[in-house]
Amino acid sequence: MSGPADAPRAAAAGVTPRLSVLLPTARAWPEIGEALAAALAQDCAEPFEILVLDGHGAGLAGEPSPPVRWLREPGADVFALRALGLAEARGEIVAISEDHCVLPPDWCRRILAAHRASAAPALVGPVANHPGSARRAVDRANFLLTMGPYAAPLDELPPGRLPIPTNLSLKRAALPAGRPPAGWLEYDLLAALRDRGQIGLAGDVTLAHLQSWRAGEALAVHFASGRAYGGSTRGWPRRERLRWLLRWGLLPRRLFRLTRPALERGAGGRAPTLADQAWLVGLILANAAGQLTGALAGAGASRHRLV
Repeated sequence: MSGPADAPRAAAAGVTPRLSVLLPTARAWPEIGEALAAALAQDCAEPFEILVLDGHGAGLAGEPSPPVRWLREPGADVFALRALGLAEARGEIVAISEDHCVLPPDWCRRILAAHRASAAPALVGPVANHPGSARRAVDRANFLLTMGPYAAPLDELPPGRLPIPTNLSLKRAALPAGRPPAGWLEYDLLAALRDRGQIGLAGDVTLAHLQSWRAGEALAVHFASGRAYGGSTRGWPRRERLRWLLRWGLLPRRLFRLTRPALERGAGGRAPTLADQAWLVGLILANAAGQLTGALAGAGASRHRLV
């Protein structure tokens, strides 16, 4: 079977990479296969490494060759896997994708060029809906709620929402020396950088998001996503948390307002249908219910549902 061990080497063993690409996965091989093949096919003149962060334990088949490093931590959720990757990455720039995203061949080269041109500690690039997840209304709605505010083309960073750590890249100087707590990147670092105006835009660095779920799975995952975030509010100062709870009823309308521009453009090259709108509202309500549940009862096992 061809796999990562058969792929061409982008950087020789022992060479310090300029770029580290993080690919977290909680699923067994070959779920990560397409994403990994696209990462290995990068047209990049500078050395880079690919860190497969495996929360399943069998994310790859066989032992990979450089530039792939396989770091296993069975049972770890995606938040813990990204924290592991931040600690283990050796590159001057750390770029984050997902096991269900497909990178264009010039992705690494464009990220490095964007960081040379910008002093911002973090850069966010746009995300396009892959044709494979544009055929069904539930998949289009899933893309819109998850990635809609960052859908390509992306001319400015959307206000009022933390970037999702997909197509996110960071300079090494913005990261701690050791392993941060799970969730630190998603809820602490990105919030701090946003509040200081230190998240830049890499408008020509695009990747494709390929994800398809059954209807019940989509609702459950968006509830879990909301609960994971809601649970993070339990560590906020009491006054700030109370203000958030009092404003929770406005959350569905705010989420719809954030995703509406992408909805109007269409998620997959077609005009939005009534089914798209209905599914988007349904997923928004599931997410909002999850956020309230997390704020009141904690995150529970919600992070393990996010794969």
